Amino acid sequence: MDFDFFDCHTDVITRLYDFGGELYKNNYHFSIDNLKNHKKVGEVFALCLNRSEISFERLTKYIEYYYSLIEKYKDYMSHINTYSELINSDKLLNTILSIEGLEYLNGKTENFYKAVSMGVRCMNLTWNYSNELGESAKEDTGRGLTHFGLEIVKKMNEEGILIDVSHLNERGFYDIYEKSEKPFAAAHSNCKSVCSHLRNLTDDQIKCIIERNGIVGINFYAHFLENNYKDASMLSIKKHIDHIYNLGGENVIALGSDLDGYEDLPNGYKNVSDTKKIIDFVTEEYGIENGRKFACENFIRFCKNSLKN
Repeated sequence: MDFDFFDCHTDVITRLYDFGGELYKNNYHFSIDNLKNHKKVGEVFALCLNRSEISFERLTKYIEYYYSLIEKYKDYMSHINTYSELINSDKLLNTILSIEGLEYLNGKTENFYKAVSMGVRCMNLTWNYSNELGESAKEDTGRGLTHFGLEIVKKMNEEGILIDVSHLNERGFYDIYEKSEKPFAAAHSNCKSVCSHLRNLTDDQIKCIIERNGIVGINFYAHFLENNYKDASMLSIKKHIDHIYNLGGENVIALGSDLDGYEDLPNGYKNVSDTKKIIDFVTEEYGIENGRKFACENFIRFCKNSLKN
């Protein structure tokens, strides 16, 4: 059964663990209940860094909580480890587990392997803060990846772990461009030419991702959409989509909503049930084939090239 859409980045698991609520129905951006008009969707569920407790033990608690939700909602949900599992699952909600901020590794390669053994299949090297692997876009002094960062990139390639360069500084981005043997993603980043936020990508970075057959996931955060975030709307999302298409990115553009990672949504978008409106725009503007690529096929192809089979 084909996916209706596959979103490259959602923070709802961290939000639920830290602030409470139920995955099935809640007042956050993402819930199972808001998927009721779909037959099959995919999500990369990110475990975001908690600055109050940066430890591998904290990460373990998040992962255990994630699996408790998989068990609780097993009639709806399936955890994905491999490309074969991804394309063969028949559940409504199919999830890839991600870590956002590798401070959680505490500088230990053994913790990387432990995370992989617990089903983590995607990793952001940094979140908003520089760490043992490299510098973040927010704390950029121009340095590239550390020796440990380069080691982890190599091991991510070896173990079939999706590399997400969102939040990484530019020099770190180009280190991955130069060193990674597999495609990589900016799974929740927009276009700096449209909105100058430091978290967004330059045209050169987008072209590098196109060259490497990676992914650019469109982020719905109002601050990444418009320089005056209060002006952000569904039209703002369309402007970033159009820009990537104009750069030749029809085979890399995807959904990277970052839902529940922030408060300020664009006007006209309420929760995950509105994602169809964005897919409909791409379909109407660029045709059914490109609509399917944007909704899910580009990310699924990326997984085929990067995950283990």
